[in-house]
Amino acid sequence: MNEYSLKYLIWTFMLEILLIVCLAPTSWIQKTAKSEAQMIYDYLGTDTLQHVHTKSVLWYRDLFQRTGIERSVREIMLPAPSDRPKKGMDAIGEKVFFPYIRDRGEAVSDLLHQLLRRLAILLVWLPFILIVSIPAFWDGYMSWKIKRTNFAYTSPFIHKYGSKLSGTLILIALISLFAPIAIPPMLLPMLAMALVITMGIFMVSNMPKQV
Repeated sequence: MNEYSLKYLIWTFMLEILLIVCLAPTSWIQKTAKSEAQMIYDYLGTDTLQHVHTKSVLWYRDLFQRTGIERSVREIMLPAPSDRPKKGMDAIGEKVFFPYIRDRGEAVSDLLHQLLRRLAILLVWLPFILIVSIPAFWDGYMSWKIKRTNFAYTSPFIHKYGSKLSGTLILIALISLFAPIAIPPMLLPMLAMALVITMGIFMVSNMPKQV
């Protein structure tokens, strides 16, 4: 992945986050969470649903509540009513700004819970991802070693487009992690498996021989 592609990936991801934080309705995000939970139940069963929910709640508590991050952000963005101005143009903030900030805060909290649930699903699938990734990288590495030993051709074209495909898969995965729509629980694990196969078979096997 070249520098231009990396910048494009980062800017696309940041734009998605900005749009979601500023515009996504809280009610829609909550509806998405319920639909996604139903899909987890349908595809993976009650035990997995309970495991994913418990993991995400514990992670959220440890990352944002116990560390004081959630409380600090709330105190900065939503001061106590007694500390808010009540006169002139400042009163507009009481009716417009603070309700909007409160709603966005709830949206961000729901998005973080959603992100952690999706990461928990990835963790459930991690053993299967490893089962796929180890042979893929080993095959790619051994193919590269063979080409290096017998002077066979390593294709810069395949390596280049394998890199571009990997970047595309990473971008899709990042967008899917934060997307305010219900996604099937197998989507992210399948993207992860496709990524490691692409990197192992197409990129590693066609690395420059000087490496």
